[in-house]
Parts: sequence; structure tokens; C-alpha cells
Amino acid sequence: MIKDEIGGKKVKALYYYNGKGSYDLKLLIELEENVFLFFNSLQFKLLHGNEIFTQYNWKLHPVTFDFAITSIKEEELTTYFVLFENGTILYIYQRIIDLENWYQDFDIVNKHSSDYNDVKEHMEEEWVEEV
Repeated sequence: MIKDEIGGKKVKALYYYNGKGSYDLKLLIELEENVFLFFNSLQFKLLHGNEIFTQYNWKLHPVTFDFAITSIKEEELTTYFVLFENGTILYIYQRIIDLENWYQDFDIVNKHSSDYNDVKEHMEEEWVEEV
């Protein structure tokens, strides 16, 4: 499991790339010791080294992290949750823009967010699986 490999490493930064296609969302979570957790629209991959920075036009997300990841969950390749030590959730979901186009998007949901309880309950449903 990825969680076992990143256990205890604090998150230094979050980068994102959102291309023009329906499923072009890419996320890159930078951890301590030059370790990266890469989300490629379908799954998480663990990377050692920063070569991934040359592949996309990454943008730095303004949220400051200094916590380790405690769990990563997914629901049927449509919704993903990354839970941090302080309870903050990186919430990756699908949304519809018009009648024919679905897109992936993400939010940082903390305990002060109005939808925190709803996201947390969804993440804890029995059909949502640990990655």
C-alpha cells in the first residue's frame, strides 16, 4: 500500500495541472526526502525524484501543509480522498460542466469548511476503499 511507503513523511507542497480534456487533472504532492505522490486522473503513484516537474506546466497550490498523510481512499475510480494528520481532506471528484462533459476537480476541505462533515461521511462509507 502507498500509505505504508509514505508513512510519517510530511507534505511540503501541492501542485496541480488541469489540462483541457475531461480527465486531464493531475496532482503532485511533494513529501519530505524528495518523494512525490502523483495522481494521474485515475490512480496514485509513488515517485522518487523530481523528474515529473518537466512533464507538465505545474501550478503551486497556495495551501500550506506541514502534516503527514494518514489515509488515501477511492470510490470506484470517480472520487478520491487524501486525509492528512490534522483532519484536512484533499477531495478529488467529478463534476459536470454541461450536458455532455464531465471533469475532474479538487478541493481542500478543512474542519472549518461548510461541507467538511458531508465529505468526511462520504469518505467513511463502507464501499470507499483504502488505496
